[in-house]
Amino acid sequence: MAILGVAFPVWYLAWHKEKPLSWPGITRNRWIPSLIAGIILAALFLPRLVALYPGPGLLPHLIVNGCMFWEPFFVFGWLLLSFDRAFGAYHIGTYPAGGILMLLIVGIISGCIFGATSHILILWPFVWTVSSAMGTAMRGMIFNWDAVGISVAILLISLLAIGYTLKVNPGRSSAPA
Repeated sequence: MAILGVAFPVWYLAWHKEKPLSWPGITRNRWIPSLIAGIILAALFLPRLVALYPGPGLLPHLIVNGCMFWEPFFVFGWLLLSFDRAFGAYHIGTYPAGGILMLLIVGIISGCIFGATSHILILWPFVWTVSSAMGTAMRGMIFNWDAVGISVAILLISLLAIGYTLKVNPGRSSAPA
């Protein structure tokens, strides 16, 4: 799912619909303010995460969650912009009711954050790494170093799909969204 969550939307948008990759938030426009805002927002979440999950095991947990590029790309860059109604319904049944409510609130906030610049860097890697790490830790899903390798591989394959599209189909790169 993780690889298809990036490769399919990239193929569908760039090759089938002939839309630029700026449409799901991959653009050179507004990248600096998006990245700065993402760092600031992640810094606001970080103390809560450290309180929730202190100790040396936090680093691999952060790396695995940071490699989850597919989720903010798929949910906010693809679903939210495609349907303007996606807010995490795929989590129903995987979290208790209170957790789903929290995910809904975080999803709405994340959608608003993404909408501020329509650039993926406002959410990923920093905000998503910290907020996803909080969510998975609250659910009891703690990732260790064993999970890092596969997460990095999935991220690299996802980024290769985007890079390939930009190289082979350069007209899809940075046209206005």
